[in-house]
Amino acid sequence: MVDDQAKMTAQKPFLRHLLLCFALLCTTPAGAQQLAHNIAPFGASIDNVKSKLFGRCDHLRIQTNQNRIDESAATERQLECSGFLYLGQKRSVQLIFSDDRLDLVHIFNIRKPFPDLKHRLETEYGGLNALGNGDISTDTLDYFSKAGVALHRFPMKISFISPRIKTRYQKYLNSLTPNRVRSDLTKEQWLQDLRQLDSFIRNDHVNPFWSRGESGYRSLVDEVEDYIESTGAVDPHVVNSYFNALVAYINDGHSYIVNNRERFGFYSFGVEWFENGLFLTRVDEQYEHLLGAKITAFDAMPVAEAARRMARQIPAVNESGYRNHSRFVYHYAGLLKAVGIAESDKQVTLSLILSDGERTSHRFQKEQRSIGEVNFKTLQDLKGPKPLYLLNSGKSRWFEYLDKDKTLYVYYGSALERTKGEIATFSGQVLQAIDEFYPQKLIVDVRNNGGGNSHLNALLINGIAERKSINQRGKLFVITGRNTFSAAINFSGNMEIKTRTLFAGEKVGDRASFAGEAGPQAKYLLPNSRTIVSLSFSEWISTYDNDGRDAIALDIPVTTAMQDILEGRDPVLEAVLAYKTTPQSGITLSETAAHGWIGRYDFSPDKALKIYLADGQLQMEVTETVFSSLYPVDDREVLTDMSGVKLRLREDKMLEWHQLGSPIRVLKPLSEQQQKPLELLVNGHFEQAKNAYLNIYKQQPDLLSIRGNSLGLLASHLSARYGNTKFSYQLREIAEAMHGQFIYSWLQR
Repeated sequence: MVDDQAKMTAQKPFLRHLLLCFALLCTTPAGAQQLAHNIAPFGASIDNVKSKLFGRCDHLRIQTNQNRIDESAATERQLECSGFLYLGQKRSVQLIFSDDRLDLVHIFNIRKPFPDLKHRLETEYGGLNALGNGDISTDTLDYFSKAGVALHRFPMKISFISPRIKTRYQKYLNSLTPNRVRSDLTKEQWLQDLRQLDSFIRNDHVNPFWSRGESGYRSLVDEVEDYIESTGAVDPHVVNSYFNALVAYINDGHSYIVNNRERFGFYSFGVEWFENGLFLTRVDEQYEHLLGAKITAFDAMPVAEAARRMARQIPAVNESGYRNHSRFVYHYAGLLKAVGIAESDKQVTLSLILSDGERTSHRFQKEQRSIGEVNFKTLQDLKGPKPLYLLNSGKSRWFEYLDKDKTLYVYYGSALERTKGEIATFSGQVLQAIDEFYPQKLIVDVRNNGGGNSHLNALLINGIAERKSINQRGKLFVITGRNTFSAAINFSGNMEIKTRTLFAGEKVGDRASFAGEAGPQAKYLLPNSRTIVSLSFSEWISTYDNDGRDAIALDIPVTTAMQDILEGRDPVLEAVLAYKTTPQSGITLSETAAHGWIGRYDFSPDKALKIYLADGQLQMEVTETVFSSLYPVDDREVLTDMSGVKLRLREDKMLEWHQLGSPIRVLKPLSEQQQKPLELLVNGHFEQAKNAYLNIYKQQPDLLSIRGNSLGLLASHLSARYGNTKFSYQLREIAEAMHGQFIYSWLQR
């Protein structure tokens, strides 16, 4: 704990930014409209506003508009200001005046702060998931009626609306034509969209060629261009399938084309791969008898060939990723036709083997209804026994004590909150249950957790880590699967490095370090086809720096067949319950040999690796991230609690970090005086830490561990581990100093 004076010192940056935020967005609705842009009050004249903007714009000009907002006004004029300082960056501003009264302010170029502006608005004025009182939320904009603020995506801007025109502006927003895709394009228009998509991928995705080299991507662009230029009549479905393939080439499941249903049309079924084939897992209620059926062919094409043709439409770095993302492609009518799987874009016939073994076929017609009008049935709706993880299908999170097995089973199905604090409450209940039941095993099941907010995982992870009774190999398990994705991968990776978890089931759906964050800030519009593309703008480290594995390692690999689900069996849970606790293998070192390992090593630009003795056993910590016991194989080699990771001590006293049998880095010894930036921070030397981080940023601006996401995730764990938010405020100030952006959403984490 820190004393009151230290608390005040730590909170000064937070209070300063909180006051700034309050002035910008956190006032009453009228205040938000008047003060968010800090230019002039609504109703001010154009001459008055010009005087207030003097010296604050690089360029300033006035033009007369056709009346768009207030048709009753005699005049509508527009004042344009470029180079206006807003949220720490120069941006373009448009101010609209009706009859010489300021009514509307647009601020452009807000892509970087966009998600945090939305977060702050949702926090202050209520989320948009329960629309009411004039709120609007679409693919293209969010309008907060109470605040009189709109966030537009195309182009990306924030708009402040005066109380005088709020009713008319809301009517104007409702009258905007929804984004409708177009397919009746000329060849030149298709080529323009191709060039724009290529530019977005190259320039706006955080790291487009992380998984694959650029040459294959260039070849694919050439292939699309050649098709458009050389074909007689361009098939829109074929071009759209090429566009999907270009995005899928990135191999990033967070990057995708948003409006596929409108581009291709869809069938009322869903599929999923299991170990023994491709199965129907979602159908319209009138076809419920087909649930669980195995698909053997699409029209006349066998499933194996269909899968081969569909492969480049699917981003996948491992088999689980392929199975996960396959769910999102096989039901698009035009796409099946475009890649040659179906004979028509209006209908497809599936050859099926029903769950009772009967062979049949069913013809699906392209849906004329909207997706919301289809009443789907899924595997959870099947009658008969169900495995434990498919019970309580209406709940995102729940737990049950299995008395016979002395096991606490925790279903953690989502890291997304509907109401603030519900995951913290759930985490507290789980930790209380651990203390109450004192289980022999704890199982956290995230096999169907598709993600959410990674920062909300920290309380549960750190609470488990500090409970020595359960944080032991053979007593603590995490079940993962193909649908474990995004924030759930971060949960799994954080559990791997902070606890002694054993992992069971199938691999997670992406690598341990991955590109992510495909939020509202990541949406891009192709000008002619009106295709919306989402491209990741950030990267996450869920485990340790430079982790090159295609997924978090499995200790107990178990696959699930469709028949298991139909019979109510869960082979993964059965394997975990049957698992016999076995200690990690290792020998006892002599006192001299053990002390040869003790010391600190240069792990990364901001962290040190420390080896020390505790209760007679060697322990390892990578500053505030990795915690593991060490298990000697001999005097020069030790295993860790992370599968596939071991250390070797060289004759020159350097340390080798081995991953999956290969050395991936060599670590030099550090003296006690050589403190790394994160060590300086946790040891109370904030200013030194901040300066050290700024030096790292100057030398390595693309370093993953100093990105806003990485530091934000670290902050959530430090807050949970130490029970206060001092480090969170300090890391936030460091992140803002490095990246030059206010990070409002950290206020809520």
